[in-house]
Amino acid sequence: MKPTKIISVIIAAVLLCSLSSCAKVEPGVPEGCVEISAENIGYHFFMVEDWQVGEQNGMTSAMVSEFDTSNVSMMGFDAGEARSSEEYWAQFSEEFTTVLGEITYEEEGTDTTLGGKNAKKYIYTADIGGKTYKFMQIVCYLANAQMFTSQPEVYVFTYTAVPEKYDEHIEDVIYMADNIVFEE
Repeated sequence: MKPTKIISVIIAAVLLCSLSSCAKVEPGVPEGCVEISAENIGYHFFMVEDWQVGEQNGMTSAMVSEFDTSNVSMMGFDAGEARSSEEYWAQFSEEFTTVLGEITYEEEGTDTTLGGKNAKKYIYTADIGGKTYKFMQIVCYLANAQMFTSQPEVYVFTYTAVPEKYDEHIEDVIYMADNIVFEE
């Protein structure tokens, strides 16, 4: 190869590398996952590959299968008057009680993370339609999140399963919660 062609190839490679380094980098898809979140919702949600996409009506969700309806969902909300995850939970847990009836807590406000951000975890059981379910909700308050406004936002990640299936899927659920990427 002629020296001028070699120099041209090197220059082209350098330009390509420098241009690509300026582009916005989208988060990588974690191993064994597929992204199922919509655009412009403030986060990227990655479902474990062997789960199925669930309802996508105003939320991102996935379920294990038609035969095992254990599921996860992620939703963003306006924080309203709340200025923390705890305040948000205190305001809206009354509504949960109205809908679910008696709630029996296993964990209430345990420190955790959601997508690497500080959050609070609530694990409880409640009955819906005469059937008992176990829930894990992780509440993450982000000041000035980029969801719909520049106001503080709250993101709620929910895992729901019948008690006997809860531990069977918890590893996948935690993997999905850990790999959420918030847009900043």
